[in-house]
Formats: sequence, structure tokens, C-alpha cells
Amino acid sequence: MAPRRYVLLPPHGLRWRGGAGRPELPTGAGGTVIDTLASGADGATLVAAPPGGPRELRRGLPGVLVAPVRRYRPAVFRPDVLVPVATAATTSRPVEVRTVSAADARPLAGVHVVAFVDYASRTGAEARSDRHGVARLRLGDAAIVERLYAFDALDHWSLLRRRVSTAAEIELALRPFDLGSPDHLTLRYGQPRPSVGRGVCVAVVDTGVALDHPDLVVAGGRNCVLGEDEGDFGPNGLAHGSHVAGVVAARGRPPSGRTGVAPGVELRSYRVFGRAQGDATNFAIAKAVDAAVGDGCDVVNLSLGGGRPDPVIRAAIEEAQLAGVVVVAAAGNDGRQPVSFPAAEPDVVAVSALGRTGTFPSDAAGSAERRGPYGTDGADFIAGFSNIGQVGLTAPGVAVVSTVPGGYVDLDGTSMAAPVVTGVVARVLASSRSLRHRPRSPERAAAVLAELRRRARSLGFPPDLEGHGLAR
Repeated sequence: MAPRRYVLLPPHGLRWRGGAGRPELPTGAGGTVIDTLASGADGATLVAAPPGGPRELRRGLPGVLVAPVRRYRPAVFRPDVLVPVATAATTSRPVEVRTVSAADARPLAGVHVVAFVDYASRTGAEARSDRHGVARLRLGDAAIVERLYAFDALDHWSLLRRRVSTAAEIELALRPFDLGSPDHLTLRYGQPRPSVGRGVCVAVVDTGVALDHPDLVVAGGRNCVLGEDEGDFGPNGLAHGSHVAGVVAARGRPPSGRTGVAPGVELRSYRVFGRAQGDATNFAIAKAVDAAVGDGCDVVNLSLGGGRPDPVIRAAIEEAQLAGVVVVAAAGNDGRQPVSFPAAEPDVVAVSALGRTGTFPSDAAGSAERRGPYGTDGADFIAGFSNIGQVGLTAPGVAVVSTVPGGYVDLDGTSMAAPVVTGVVARVLASSRSLRHRPRSPERAAAVLAELRRRARSLGFPPDLEGHGLAR
């Protein structure tokens, strides 16, 4: 059997203390060091070991934790096809869905079209539209599409149509954005001055951030993916990290651009997702958090999750908190399940996704996620996909328009809510000289968290949905 990868950790944190370096690998384990923290041999180490190797590693390295490599995904919400429609390729013809702009009827290429013939079981098909705007879906003999979604059309709203007949030609006309119109973010946080957040450094640990978007200024970062260029911290082919970064720190101005919650911050990108990969290892995430701490970041945004709790990311968060860094994480999108890891870790700010009717088109994809109980204002709702329970704060996470390579899209997820809170943390630090200039320590981080809770405003939801309330 091929070797498997494991992470060697000290009993606490990511580093052996007291001048002791990582112990040498025992000869009988057959392990090979394949990666280390950027700081070198005093920290956690990624090794490859044959079957039985972990047992030998534990036996030969008493006091060393041997943790398996685990993987985590972006916390964006998108209904996935779990059961493809069974079709006979020789007899079934694909259903053609034409995607066009509602403004001028021009075809829209690259639109992700997802059709469900049975939404409850997630049975359906999906495809991308070609240069003529046509997506071809294999739906067998289904006469009705229960839900038909369109995502990822640059500069256009997502779309959801229900009960669509396959008997006639299907055309989806997507509305273009009006970047000058108020949305949920501007409703809650206004149009901040370009200086808001200045003096605060924010780390986005994600799929990479667009380096050529006119609304984004990336001060630096690091690629923490094994085998890739450390200096390549731009997008890995996915738009998620750029969207997250824009929510925090976009510097565009309406009506031609977007403004983030704290546009004045120093924004840094730490890429942990490999080229064109949709998941990231716990070791890459730990390396990124460690690098962000070393680079002097004040806040780390983790819009990812979905894996089981593991000691590797836990150790990285522990090191960050010891250094006075505030860690903000997405609560997860498992449909009102308990808050996921790493947001569930102590003193990590877990953020649920808030929506507000009227801040997006009634047929945008996120419109399907309106669910009770409702807050004091009946227009507010916690998204149906959002995890709940040990929530710290809530923030806008439904139909959030932000930056992606080449333009803007709206996305749903606690991935979008977390960077709102990250931007609010930056505002808190930037507006308080006494907090910003305190020595970096757990006490400083605790003081920031206390101020966050003090400023939060309840929207009338139960605490397991909103935590302390809306971050502000």
C-alpha cells in the first residue's frame, strides 16, 4: 500500500518549546519528512509513512502527537447534485438551457446551471454554458425540473426558477448588478471611508485572492500548498478567496465598484487550496495561520470547514490566540446543524449567515433560504443552510455581491458572513488606539472579543441562531 501522510505535533501548539527541535524519526517507522512549517525544524512536520508507520512513530516518539491529514472545503453554500439522473446516452437527448443577460439578451458563457428533478434527494444534473450561452443537461425523461439554478454569471445575479417544463426551450434571463444600489452590506455598515480599518492587517486563508482586480489591493501573502510556488498566492482557479477578500477590504466605489467593510486594512492572501482543487489539507491551513501570525496579522479569516476536528488546525489556532490574533470562522452550511470545526473551537468567532428580504431579487438563488423563526424585523432571517448552536455573531451571508476575478458575483454561505465580522474586528481595532497598541497577547485578543460582544445588537433571534447578535 502507498504511504499515507501524517502530521507530527508537539503536545501543545505547533512548536517544541525550550529550544528543543523536532525529535528525529525512529528508524523502524520508515517515515519520510516531506514538509515543515516555514520556520523550520522546531515546528510541526508533515511526514509520509507506510502502513503501520503511525504505530511505530508513536512508539518511537513518546510525547509526540501523530495526526492524520484531513481536508476542508470552502464554506460557500450551493445545492449540489448528489444523485445524477440515470440516462441512457444512446436514447436521451440533453435539455438545452440558454443563459442570457436580461439587459441586452447577449449570451452568457461560463454560467453554472444546476437542475434538480427531485430537490429533496438532490437528484439532477449540472453543466456550464458554452460561448453561445447554452448549457446541456442530461435529465432523462423528466418532464419537470423542480428547481433550476444559474450561478457564476459575471456581473449578474444568480437565478432560481421552480417547476420548469422541459418540453419547451428554456431560457434564463439573468439580471445585471446595479453596483450603485444599496445592498445588505451597505444597509448594515454604510459606505465606509477608504481609511476605515487602516493600521490593521488581515489574513484571508483561502483559495487565493485576485491580484489584478481593480477593487482589491493585496499587500502580500504566501502559498502554503505543498509542491507549489510559495509566491503564487493569487487565485487557484476558484473565485471563493477573492469574494471573501472583497467583503473585507474591497476599495471600489459605487456605481462602478464595491466597497468592503474595512477597505483601509492591509490585506494579505494565504493560499491553502491547490491549483484547481476544491479542498485544503489541515497542514496547509496550519502553515497559513502560522505564517499570518509571523507576518504580523491582527485577524485571520477562515471561511472554510466541513472536516472533523483535528489537532493540527487546533494547534495553529492556539498559537495564533497566544499571539493575540483574533480568529474568525464560518459556522458552516449544514442546514441548522451544530457549528462546524474550526468555528466550534473556543474563542474562535463563529459566524452564522443572516439574510434580509428586499436586499436581493426575489428569484436570486439565496431566496430559497428564507426560514423561520424570524427576528424582530420580519425581513431578517437566518439562512436555512446556516449552522447554529455555539454561534458568536451573525452577519450578512445571503446573496452577498463581491469581487471575483474579472468582475463580481453574488454568493451565499457562512463563508460570506465570516469576512463581514473580520472587517468589523478590523474596525474595532482601528478605532481604538488603546487596543491597537496593546502588546500582542491573549489579553488583547480577549479585549477585542469583549468589545465585539458589547457592540453587537440583537435582531430578536434566539441566541443559538444569532449568538450575541449582529456584528457591528
